[in-house]
Amino acid sequence: MLVEYIKNSKGKRIGVVVATSPGTIGWSLCKKCDRFNPNLGLRIAEGRANFGTNLPNNVPYTVYPYMLKMLDRAKRYFKD
Repeated sequence: MLVEYIKNSKGKRIGVVVATSPGTIGWSLCKKCDRFNPNLGLRIAEGRANFGTNLPNNVPYTVYPYMLKMLDRAKRYFKD
């Protein structure tokens, strides 16, 4: 599984994007008022990847660039 953390402008982790196969991507992002928990974030992102709930219209705009980068990375990492 590939993992990349999403960071804010101050360098704090606020979310995570994971890839479990070339086309299977999941994400997790915490609210501004919450503190990011890496274990919970990974579980949520992995669950979204497994259930396929990563449609472009359901992804926050802050996560979308990370997902595109992860798709390219996953294609190179998970070779047939």
